[in-house]
Amino acid sequence: VAGVILILTITYTPLVTAVVRAGLHALDSSQEDAAALSASSVKVMLCITLPRLHPYIISSSLVVMLLAMANYDVPDLLRVKVIPVEIFIQLSAMYDETGALLLALPYLVVTGILIFLVGRMAERRRFTGKSSEASPKLEYSTLAEICIVLLQFVVFTVTLFIPLAILLTQASAVENIWLILKDSLSAITYTLLLSGCSAAVALCCAFPLSYLLARQHPLRNSIHIMVLVPFVLPGVLIGLSLIQLGNLPLFFRLHSTSYFCVTALVSHFLFIAIKVLQAGIEQIPSVAEEAAACSTGKRRKIIQFILLPQLLPGVISSFFIVFICSFGELSAMLLLVPPGRETVALKIYNMMHYGAEDIVATLCLFITLILLCSGWLVLLCQKMIRSRFLKSVQ
Repeated sequence: VAGVILILTITYTPLVTAVVRAGLHALDSSQEDAAALSASSVKVMLCITLPRLHPYIISSSLVVMLLAMANYDVPDLLRVKVIPVEIFIQLSAMYDETGALLLALPYLVVTGILIFLVGRMAERRRFTGKSSEASPKLEYSTLAEICIVLLQFVVFTVTLFIPLAILLTQASAVENIWLILKDSLSAITYTLLLSGCSAAVALCCAFPLSYLLARQHPLRNSIHIMVLVPFVLPGVLIGLSLIQLGNLPLFFRLHSTSYFCVTALVSHFLFIAIKVLQAGIEQIPSVAEEAAACSTGKRRKIIQFILLPQLLPGVISSFFIVFICSFGELSAMLLLVPPGRETVALKIYNMMHYGAEDIVATLCLFITLILLCSGWLVLLCQKMIRSRFLKSVQ
């Protein structure tokens, strides 16, 4: 249990960090500036900043609780009994769909309560605001700076250096790496295509919904709940619902295709794409759209020439994040991958049960390299787009 808690903490810490950082950007710094004239930075943080950040901290913690409850991969690999694992056992070993649904009922009740609390905490809270350049720059003591450096070192050691060192130790010899990658080429190709297709579909669905949320549409609360529920549900429940849908005569032929895989990935990670695009749209003043609407009544031209050029970095980020999440999805793929197909996550999962540690380590290192290179390309593209946009504005 301690291992599951540690791994899930490492996995979901960036989510809390991003939400709290967005909350800091949305806060007015005038009170902090005034308090800093007569108090230390620590006292300012404890008495001024933290009380105003409570909604962001609590809501992000509740979302992490939902995601941790829905996680299947880590508890299954560490042999810890949780509801998603038990649901999968009922489906795969017992073939008892009714029992799986009964196990899911208490989880759905708790999930509904937590989603309601998240909605209440996030109500009327903006997650975008002033740019980071306008944020107050507090001066820290030498002891505080040393603690920050030590904290960064501990985080990077636990989350990056130790796992990579273990994988490098267990990886195959150089002469066998090519053979392992060649044997896994079909799984890698299929995973890349499936993740790319899911990210593209999620992006197309997320743009109109994120625009409605950013422009305060009357149905924004309903839209928010509609996309949040699939995000926090376990992948096995999404897979079970799609299997039930596929058993209908109208959709029976889709079992041999990747349609249900793409549907599960899009529904599961659509919330992330919407939030990234929503943050980008909220930073674009609506005055520009109103001015463009005076000269043309075509919404397509406003989107093409006003929104998309400024939103392009957010579009790239949204695509990349959904691509990464889809690349590592396991629980839903265990139920929905068509016959004769296999994703990299499934291959690693199967090889771990067979004790092939060298193959597992080699594939994990290769996936890490792919994702790091993809992230570097995304950052490079965003930098080029911003520089070109600034030149065009000048």
